[in-house]
Amino acid sequence: MPLMKNLTFNVICTLIFGIEQGPRRDALVDLFQCLLEKHGASPYQDLITCLISIGKDDDASGLSDEEIVGNAIFIMLAGHDTSSVLLTFLIKLFADDPSVCAAVVQEQEEIAKSKALGEVLTWDDLVKMMESSDGDSKDDPSCVLFLQEDPQRY
Repeated sequence: MPLMKNLTFNVICTLIFGIEQGPRRDALVDLFQCLLEKHGASPYQDLITCLISIGKDDDASGLSDEEIVGNAIFIMLAGHDTSSVLLTFLIKLFADDPSVCAAVVQEQEEIAKSKALGEVLTWDDLVKMMESSDGDSKDDPSCVLFLQEDPQRY
């Protein structure tokens, strides 16, 4: 598998499925079944537990195992190619324009200095990154990525 696709696969496994980065699993179904059996997590901690909790709070029947696995596979496939293409173009931008890369590195170092060891990024940190990126992106109708003050809307 090409480097970008491998990286994307590991990121998606970590962020969406809640598993650490590592070698690609031989059988995704076994992994999903293992995650389905884990009911101790918060319903909003990862995708699988969120899908498991759908309908359970209002005494309605939840999603079947097949629906949960199908949704997880769909999201993983949808995110895989788009993320690898985005990362490829981002690395190309950094290679073509070192000043952009330097600005991003400086921004990240400033944010890292403001954090305690092990402290995670907050929504405010992401807003600061957007504000420092271009300044004009908020008014640009072609800008697809936008942030709102209330992250719960997503």
